Amino acid sequence: MVSFAAWSVPVVVVGALAIAALLYALQRLRVHRRRVALAAAPLWLQAARAAPPRVLGGPFRRPLAFLLALAIALALWLAASRPEPVGAPAAGVHLFYLDPSALMTGGGSFAQARAALTREAAAVPARARTVYLGDADGTLLLAPGEDGALLPARLGDVRPGLYPSTFARWLATRDRGAPVTVHYFGHRAVFDAAVRPGGDVRVVPGFLADPVANNRGIVELGVSPAASGAWDRADVLVTLSDAALGADALRMPGRVDALGGGRFVVRDVPATGQTLTVALRQGDGFAADDRASILIPDRRPVRVAIGAGVPATIARAVRIDPAFRIVALGAAQVVIRTADASAPALPSLVLTDPAREAATFVVTTPPGEGDVALADRLDALGLRGIDAAGVADDLGRPVALREGVPAAARSVAAWRTLFAEQTGFARSPALPLFVSQTLRWLAAPTPWVPYAKAGARLPDQSALYGLAGDPALRSQSLGDGVYLSSAGPAKVAGRDVQVALADRETSRLASARPAAASPVDGAGGSVPDLLFPVLLLFAAVLLACEWRLFQRGWMP
Repeated sequence: MVSFAAWSVPVVVVGALAIAALLYALQRLRVHRRRVALAAAPLWLQAARAAPPRVLGGPFRRPLAFLLALAIALALWLAASRPEPVGAPAAGVHLFYLDPSALMTGGGSFAQARAALTREAAAVPARARTVYLGDADGTLLLAPGEDGALLPARLGDVRPGLYPSTFARWLATRDRGAPVTVHYFGHRAVFDAAVRPGGDVRVVPGFLADPVANNRGIVELGVSPAASGAWDRADVLVTLSDAALGADALRMPGRVDALGGGRFVVRDVPATGQTLTVALRQGDGFAADDRASILIPDRRPVRVAIGAGVPATIARAVRIDPAFRIVALGAAQVVIRTADASAPALPSLVLTDPAREAATFVVTTPPGEGDVALADRLDALGLRGIDAAGVADDLGRPVALREGVPAAARSVAAWRTLFAEQTGFARSPALPLFVSQTLRWLAAPTPWVPYAKAGARLPDQSALYGLAGDPALRSQSLGDGVYLSSAGPAKVAGRDVQVALADRETSRLASARPAAASPVDGAGGSVPDLLFPVLLLFAAVLLACEWRLFQRGWMP
């Protein structure tokens, strides 16, 4: 059985018929010489007028010459159609896997893999085949028993994405007990590197894209608080797959320092919530890892307004913390005020009178944010390490925390007497920690995300750097975090995230040398493709014969 890589079978057949019709028309429209017998030489002019020596059309002549030209044209047409032998499918279940990972983004490889998958899947009985797309969800493209005519339409809008290949992980989940033939359509290096499950699972290649030569790419991109100690600055770390490259190989803003081993750092980048892009100055055959972007967390100081009557202990804690800047009420993000002061529509730390409020701390959130575990709430406000017994002894009342009635803006209410100079709480490290954590939680800063990598979980390290964890991110978590499916700008729980490919294994596989012999399981694999060179050789032999016949005058 034969299929065609360049065009479908109907197109090949129609093209062959069109070529035959064209050659036949040219043969019929060819000018033919006529032999006319003259009684005397002076009569040639009269004979030419009566019967011209060259005529258009006429009876079909030289059929063997026509057949030779037709054979040459059809051989070239079939060779251009790239015929591929397709062996009879083995018995059992056949799983077809199309890999749309970043390795398939260049050179039209994915389109060829998609076309090859469509052809080979059509040769397998419908009840014995299943077609999967190797995206983050392992999308089922064609279920057993479904009409194969549905597959081209379902593949029509599928494009490769910027994420690592998941074929090895998918293959490891196959049931070894059932006889299964897995047909892989993707990158040759992924096929060579995949660990075979063994048992009755056989893995055979469909279309395999070849690696590029000498790929170099960005394999790590992360951000951390500035080593200089500046609160509103960050350091950006970049790692390249080629350790021999220097800082001049990178195009990125700021001064680049080399750390050795292909690692570089850009120091004291303003942490204003902007996107920073890193790129190689000189690209290569695999462009997916030549550029990467990351979102720098916003570490600009929180603008705090301090109202009248606020204890000096709180004002001192705000002034010494570089994360805050004291401003007038009109420019503030957060307000510290007493309970009897006017209440602006801003997140507030409110100092209450113990005689009017039974709870030591009252936390108020907008609707939908209140469902947070007590331990998380204590961490967010810096209250986990508080000496509750000591505070209770100082105030003569037990310490309690409760949730307030949901409101439009966040607020935290605390007893004013807690912050009096003579209390143990005011003299302990717990006070500046409470003030710092509470004001940051009220300001709802962007979470500290050290990196965002396609095909991995989104880490939230806010707690390590004095920021409250983001409850919105936590609510979107599946298991141990939020899964990032593809590189590029994304939104997670309403937050902007800039995801990078930055995958060392993908960059390595992009230029990995093919195995000496691809590990195709026995009784499977593709038939050697000899039809293309055979057709070209056949056409060349016929052309040589035609030229020889023409030289001898046996062909017109």
